[in-house]
Amino acid sequence: MHNSSITLQDTNVILPLQVFFSNITQFPGVYIALNFHPKISMSLGIGLVVLGVFCSSFCKSLFWFSVTYGVIYGLGVGMAYTTPLLLSWSHFPKIKGRISGVIISGFGFGAFCFNFVSTFIINPNNEKASEKEKNDGVTDHYFKDSIAENLPSTLRLLSLMYLCLGTVGIILTKRLLKSEEFESGPSLCPSIKEGVKSSVFWQTFIMCLCSVSTGLYVAGAYKNFGNSSIDNDDFLAIVGSISSLFNGGFRYVWGYIMDKTNFRKTYFILIGLQSLTIGTFYFVASVDALFLIWVCILMSCEGGHFAIFPTLHAQIYGQQMGGKVFSIFFYCFGISSLTSFVIQLYVVQELGYEPMFFILLGLSLVSFGMNLFFSEKSPWAKDFDVLVESDEPKDSISN
Repeated sequence: MHNSSITLQDTNVILPLQVFFSNITQFPGVYIALNFHPKISMSLGIGLVVLGVFCSSFCKSLFWFSVTYGVIYGLGVGMAYTTPLLLSWSHFPKIKGRISGVIISGFGFGAFCFNFVSTFIINPNNEKASEKEKNDGVTDHYFKDSIAENLPSTLRLLSLMYLCLGTVGIILTKRLLKSEEFESGPSLCPSIKEGVKSSVFWQTFIMCLCSVSTGLYVAGAYKNFGNSSIDNDDFLAIVGSISSLFNGGFRYVWGYIMDKTNFRKTYFILIGLQSLTIGTFYFVASVDALFLIWVCILMSCEGGHFAIFPTLHAQIYGQQMGGKVFSIFFYCFGISSLTSFVIQLYVVQELGYEPMFFILLGLSLVSFGMNLFFSEKSPWAKDFDVLVESDEPKDSISN
């Protein structure tokens, strides 16, 4: 029901919580998949996701909804997140960029389907927001109680759908394909501690921390921002679904570009496109078609982060150790998401969306500048003249 004490900006905390708490179970999920069976990590992850969504349907406060749909759901996602990547790398070691894009694109394609499903169930007649309130200069839109009351049943139905789809995924999960290349791989890092201590880890951590904040923020706030100028719930649902397709589909594209070139060139293209788009987003948002196009571009750039950074880790640290180090590296996504949320609490409410977008532009430019000085040399290569640009076996790379 309508609660004027809760603003739309307050609800933006859900996605950052999901991303942050998915970090906590990433490493346990990798450990279980490597040392026991991938089915176990997948089952635990899907179980937590279903539990979180189902329990959230009974919550009557933002706090408990954040705990169930933010924290518990996030823990489930983290537990299962890296397992499909490890499986794909073990079976397709020569095309890790593209196969990472294919696997992770499932997140985008899933959102495409469930955006339509959830919006249709909650608001089947595309009714307009009937209540609007001004909160510190920001106009919040609220739907009437008859629409809000559809949320609990929608969440229970979604949890059932997730359970069915997750069960199919568990059944299809196989053991890791053990091979010499998977066990060692090029430029194998001797331990997680050595990997985290390396300069390349912290360079990439800060680069991703700054640049991914744009996509993560827009993914959670595009609808709230769109409501300020576009009073059409169905259209915004279409924007979310189509942008999810771009998010998912372009993960393969970014992975393909990285396979054909290298990380630095791919990242330059991604950050350049993202900077241009977020820098002009505020000025085109009043035009429906341009709003759609800009959100799609930004979501395709966000998806690229989830394709190229896992691939880079597999190339530099080795396929097995790369998954372990990436489970630590993934904290940058959670920290970035939470940081963006905290910043927007002040900036959006006090100054509006335009300054927020320029802050995100500045962060993207920081990553662009750092990439100018980034080297893809592996710290564990015998010959530091060898760049980790492909997975082809090379005599100068230590296994």
